[in-house]
Amino acid sequence: MKFNPRLLVKDFFDRNIFERIILYLIFAEVIVQIFFVVILGGWDFIQGQNRQWIFYGLLALDYIICHKRVINIKFTLNPISIFALSLFVMVAHGIFAGIINNNSPFIILNDTVPIMMIALNILRMQSFSEVSKPIDISFLLRVVVVTSCIMIGAGLIVGNPNIGNATIIFPLFIVCLFYLKPPPIISILILSLLIVLVIDELNRTSMAFLLFSSCFIIMTRMVKQPILGVISFFSLIAILSVGAVIVPEDSQTYRRVAGLTQIDLTKRTGSIGERQAEQDAVNAQLADKSTVQQFFGLGFGNTYSVKLSHKYNTGYNHAHFAWIWFKMRYGSMGYFYLCLLMGALIYSGIYNLRHKEPEYKFVGLMCVLCLIYCFTYVNAVWLLSGLTFLHHSKLYQQRQQKLYPSARLNHDG
Repeated sequence: MKFNPRLLVKDFFDRNIFERIILYLIFAEVIVQIFFVVILGGWDFIQGQNRQWIFYGLLALDYIICHKRVINIKFTLNPISIFALSLFVMVAHGIFAGIINNNSPFIILNDTVPIMMIALNILRMQSFSEVSKPIDISFLLRVVVVTSCIMIGAGLIVGNPNIGNATIIFPLFIVCLFYLKPPPIISILILSLLIVLVIDELNRTSMAFLLFSSCFIIMTRMVKQPILGVISFFSLIAILSVGAVIVPEDSQTYRRVAGLTQIDLTKRTGSIGERQAEQDAVNAQLADKSTVQQFFGLGFGNTYSVKLSHKYNTGYNHAHFAWIWFKMRYGSMGYFYLCLLMGALIYSGIYNLRHKEPEYKFVGLMCVLCLIYCFTYVNAVWLLSGLTFLHHSKLYQQRQQKLYPSARLNHDG
């Protein structure tokens, strides 16, 4: 068959927008790993900004190429689309407060782009012109397996292997294990091997999510298939036991787990202490402001100074805890916005987990992970760019079933 680049590009942009966003996130990870880490010799841990802007660059290109679809977005009013519209209000609030407080234009832009993209992506994912094809979860699995192998290989060159975006990898991994029928055994074995290779670099949030999800699935199995549920329970115990043995004591995973028994909330050092230090610094900064600023916040682009474990940071724009991120930018109003975000995640999680199709289970599990991240690292929620808010009406599902009668039954690719 003659290679036709134009046809290849057309096929790519005909894919569901949900798939394309995931691919852009994965491509950004691979580009950073190969170019910035392997070629330029940079430290992987500090590449977050590069990943973010490469991803938004790819997404911007998608918006340009698909501009006619974007202009003609059509969506239904439902709790998720209403939440998307409220995000535009949050953006307007953040920009206005940032300008009033003379914040840096570049940092205002840096704070604006993630929220704006989430709002637009939510509406695009509901527009039938953007989702004329069903989500191919098996295709996503194959892409993740291949790119994870690339990430591991590139990481081994510099002595720092990783599998990429855990907020996508782990929910997809669980869906493969429990919801794809028939399960793609080869892909699952490869994905399991990749996770074993990076088991000494797991963060606490990922570990909590994997444990929570496993327990949730075992409980549902107990109700429907008691014997299978019992087997799954003892399998989980065996996996945890093996993991405890094979994880080296000098690994990040071991130190993070052991550190949970040594948390001292009176200190402001270490990962938990630094998050509290951010909270102290933001509260102190707002305490010196007017009542109006305390209520409406300091807007997008606000920076502050904070003493972390080993250095004093000035011009700091980050906050790990969701309630501090919102309070810094929106003041007391931020708590209302935070309730909207968490409410939308809970609604979307329940909505998607109630569906039988693997793609909906995938989204529901991402919602669970993002709820955990609200308490640990809220930027992970923003960088998923709205994937957690997939919402397809019954009318859409009926139309998809007519167009692709076997799409919901054939998930093995």
